[in-house]
This record gives sequence, structure tokens and C-alpha cells, in this order.
Amino acid sequence: MQQMDVLEALAFCLKRGIAFYAYRLPGGKSFCFGAQLEGEVVCLDSVENLADSDGFVAVPFREDEGAAPLFIRGDVVFEGMMEEQEVLANLQQAERKKGVDVKPKKACSREDYRKQADGMIGALQQKVARKAVLARGIVVETDAYCRAPQWFESLALRYPDAFVFLVSVPGKMTWMGATPEILLKQGGREAVTMSLAGTRKVGSVGGWGGKELEEQRIVTEYIADLLQKVGEWSVEGPFTKQAGGVEHLCTVFKKNGQ
Repeated sequence: MQQMDVLEALAFCLKRGIAFYAYRLPGGKSFCFGAQLEGEVVCLDSVENLADSDGFVAVPFREDEGAAPLFIRGDVVFEGMMEEQEVLANLQQAERKKGVDVKPKKACSREDYRKQADGMIGALQQKVARKAVLARGIVVETDAYCRAPQWFESLALRYPDAFVFLVSVPGKMTWMGATPEILLKQGGREAVTMSLAGTRKVGSVGGWGGKELEEQRIVTEYIADLLQKVGEWSVEGPFTKQAGGVEHLCTVFKKNGQ
């Protein structure tokens, strides 16, 4: 019987230009996979439209890109290993999408980065912002599509307690990441979310510094203000939560249903 595991399915979809998603839940042992076999990936207008639908929502990393959240429909869904011949045949016969050459953005120069840092510091000093994180892109020339399944597996092995994902919509984006932060988890009558802010190396001696405690407080207050609009939530923390080679301050919010 012909079989296909998730990593093989990733390589297959990347080569043929099929929209797909794959992820490994925190603490999980197996990968989950889904692919949209036909039609265009549509923008998500409302979460209410997701009722009883298999799929994956991908939200643009930058709001100023002007792109709406995308919903990749799970026409084919499996975990670990695909063995059903009909499902496997459907994937192999999926509509091919013509690839679009996406040129990488230029790497941020040292001069540009310093200008951005000066602007960020000015905004903080003028109290336009209370907390800001400045990142810069690094461009590495490699055959990313061929190596993506290997990188995805390596991320999962390196960060066993993170949510690890790889999502691709041909012509629009291919995005991979690993995060220890829970946006929302619901099971039974309990809902859980968290604020995760303040970072240091694992094994750091002594208590947390004032800067990290302030970062955690700002994020926690922001989330608490939003959550109070939807009822009462219990709060636990902040406590130290490890994520790979670093650790963060974490505060957990919980809500029990009626």
C-alpha cells in the first residue's frame, strides 16, 4: 500500500504549487497536515464562517501590508501518515498552481537599522509608544522550497514545547515559525490565553530585571483590558517559562464557562 508522511506531503505541495498547512502542537509527537486541492484561497471575513470547517487561518505578519487573513481549506487532512488510497490520489491529482517568482526583500543595512532604532527610541521617549521591538531581515541565498520540510522538522525537534508551523499559499506567501505563545486554547468549558514578554538566557543568575518586569506588565495590562470586555478571567503569574535557549516571563489568563 502506497503511503505518504507529512514531510513528503510538504515537499510534494511545494513542488506542485498546492496551498497547504502543517503544524505540530506544543508537546505533540506527530505533525498535522492539510491541503486545499482546488480553487483560490479566499480571504477570511469573519471567524463565524469557520464553523464546522477544516482549515488554517494565516494572518499577515505586518498590518501595513494591507492583506486580509487567508483561510486555507483542508480538503485533504491527515496526521502522521496518509494511507487512504483515495485521499492520496486526490492530492496527487490536485490542481497545479503556476508558480510566481517572489524576489526576497533586501537585507536591512547597518545604517538603515540605526535610523530605525533612533526613530523607535524617539517614539519611546516621547511616550508615543510604551513598548517596541525592532527586528531586521537577513537574506540568505539557498533553495528554500527544497529545504523547507527539513527546516520544519528541525524546528519541531529543537522546540518541543512550541507551536511549530509551515503554511504556503502559492504566489502570496510561504511562512514558517515556532512560537511558545498561546493565542487561545479552549477545552471543555475552560479558555486559556497568556501574555509572554521579558526575555533572558536560560540559566541567568538572580531575579528578573526591572526592564523585563516592565515589559511583562505592559503586555499583561493590555491583554487584561481586552479580556475584561468578555467576562471575568483568573490570572496566574508572572512566572518563568522556558522556550529553547531563552526564558520569558509569562502570565496566564483563564476563563471558566457556565
